[in-house]
Amino acid sequence: MFRPEAIFYVGTRKLAARCLEYLVAEVGRERIAGVLTISHGTKGWWSFENYPEVWEIAEQNDLPSIKVDELPELHYDLMLSILWEKIFPQEIISKPRFGAINLHPAPLPKYRGSLTRTYAIVNCEKSFGVSMHYMVPLVDQGDLLAVKEFPVLPDDTALSLDRRAMDYSFPLFCETWQRLCDGSAQRIPQKNVSLHGPDAPRTYMMNSIGELVRRPDRPLRAAEADRLRRALHFPPKLRDLGPTQSTRFPIAERLTIKAPESRSSGPTKNRCTFMQPWLPHARVRALSSSARPTSCHFAEEASQRSQPSPSSATLAAG
Repeated sequence: MFRPEAIFYVGTRKLAARCLEYLVAEVGRERIAGVLTISHGTKGWWSFENYPEVWEIAEQNDLPSIKVDELPELHYDLMLSILWEKIFPQEIISKPRFGAINLHPAPLPKYRGSLTRTYAIVNCEKSFGVSMHYMVPLVDQGDLLAVKEFPVLPDDTALSLDRRAMDYSFPLFCETWQRLCDGSAQRIPQKNVSLHGPDAPRTYMMNSIGELVRRPDRPLRAAEADRLRRALHFPPKLRDLGPTQSTRFPIAERLTIKAPESRSSGPTKNRCTFMQPWLPHARVRALSSSARPTSCHFAEEASQRSQPSPSSATLAAG
């Protein structure tokens, strides 16, 4: 029977705050063993969401706050992770009797890792989703509890897609909790979900984002350049990729599309300039819109270069 008496809760952002409020209403504050989040009195990059921080919800409900170094001594029989960007060691996630459960803001098993909203747009996805799964030592590869899908809109940016992922995540959390409690939840091993070719599971890591803009000679159509701009529009989380403070420029300023020249001045040139302040400015050709489309999966090479080792711990990240 699923009835945890000591829940370790960890998370950030408005979504984690809302889920914590729901959890307290469902089980009572006495069954929350501890809450781990950002430092008290601070605000995260997500302050634009205009919602109390997780630590504020914990204070309002008189919940015990804990620090990372206190986890080995904490007694808990269930771990819930909501948008936590740090890695937990095996001894932490294997400790609770009822397991460790993570809410991942992307559809599994196809999109594992971090900043998946960016890559969904890069890859021309028509649909996206959010997932609840058990945590294991491999990145986002534990058994699935639930996946909720929704459409990607034609003008979506990484930011707008993230916002809708948050909206879909809260009811997913609530429904999954109810199913765990009434016994109707089912664990589905990710290996049982058959995905092949461009739909095969892939792990995206934060350091692979830079690969999307470090391609000085790669041809880009105007539409492809616009898609890349939308994929990288995730302020303030994705703001600068420059290696040093002195050479940083906003991502939106690096990628510009030059208007076609007048026919009277010669052949039409529709050119996209890919500005990289730490490299010589490189001009990337944008083929005419009437040309044959190319593959949308130009993020594949970047993600392959950043595949984590099999020994990597679970990434409970957004």
